Amino acid sequence: DKQGVKPFFRLGATIENEQKTKAYRIFPPKDNFKWARICEHIIAHYNEGWVNGYHMGIKYWEIWNEPDNYPDIADNNMWKGTFEEYIELYKTAAVHLKKRFGDSIKVGGYASCGFYALLDGYNPEAKSTNRTEYFIECFQKFMREVSNYNIPLDFFSWHSYSGVEANVIYASYAREQLDKYGYENTESILNEWNMGINQRGTLKDSADISANILTLQNTSVDMLMYYDGQVHGSYQGLFNPIVYEPFKAYYIFKAFSYLYELGTQVRVDNSNDDICCVAAKNGKNTAVMITNRGNDDEIFLELLGIDSDKFEIYRLNQEENMENSETYKKADTVMLKQYETILIL
Repeated sequence: DKQGVKPFFRLGATIENEQKTKAYRIFPPKDNFKWARICEHIIAHYNEGWVNGYHMGIKYWEIWNEPDNYPDIADNNMWKGTFEEYIELYKTAAVHLKKRFGDSIKVGGYASCGFYALLDGYNPEAKSTNRTEYFIECFQKFMREVSNYNIPLDFFSWHSYSGVEANVIYASYAREQLDKYGYENTESILNEWNMGINQRGTLKDSADISANILTLQNTSVDMLMYYDGQVHGSYQGLFNPIVYEPFKAYYIFKAFSYLYELGTQVRVDNSNDDICCVAAKNGKNTAVMITNRGNDDEIFLELLGIDSDKFEIYRLNQEENMENSETYKKADTVMLKQYETILIL
């Protein structure tokens, strides 16, 4: 609450890392309606104070995680049933929870493994295989079924470990298909993504993360959730687990928070494909965030349309973590190094 952050609550599987020895919580429920009623009381505990609970107002409730994780792979530690069994669970739970709580909550799923089969390139993981084709098959099967029975779907969540260009394509596909099946008001949420597990801690990783955030801001995606902000583990890209200090990527989220707090996005016209840029204002103040994700060592920018005669720039590069500001005049040219991000206030 102090940070203004609301949970995005998953009902169902976490990740059973010891499932090869003995799995417990990744099998289909024996009774879908009983499982739905258990979920009802979990929500009531956190939102309505049931059994000495809370009044947290948690809005988003996601049903399961990656039930489309290919059934033939030995390390499938998400869902041990068929995808058809998952669809039946979703239908039962979504209908029951929306009937019980109405618009006070949003119900959705299913944390899809993603849409890699739509193209190959950008990332070895994106190449079409039997497994990635199965992800698409499951998505289409799910959409047909919920559409045929008019099942509530307040949001559809999906995952990606691809590059920015691929994510733009995936986002467009998700929106197009949701609209096609009559779910025009359903939110599209990319709630697990990471740009470079093998390059974490580098300035390039921060530039790629920034490029993904700034680029997808101008797509049909409604929400992004980076995976993740913990300290230990191979996917954690924000903090150094050895010295417990922030990686460069941490400051990307800090910079974007300035834009987010201002509240209103401002149009930006950008003529350089290697530059990613988003601006925001609140009627009094304006902020602009710019990242050079290209291969040029230096890019020189002419900034047009800024109202103030002077502005402050904070830099994220190899030497700086946006601690010190530089004052620029309206007519000055701004230099941006490779993989550098600047925040203009």
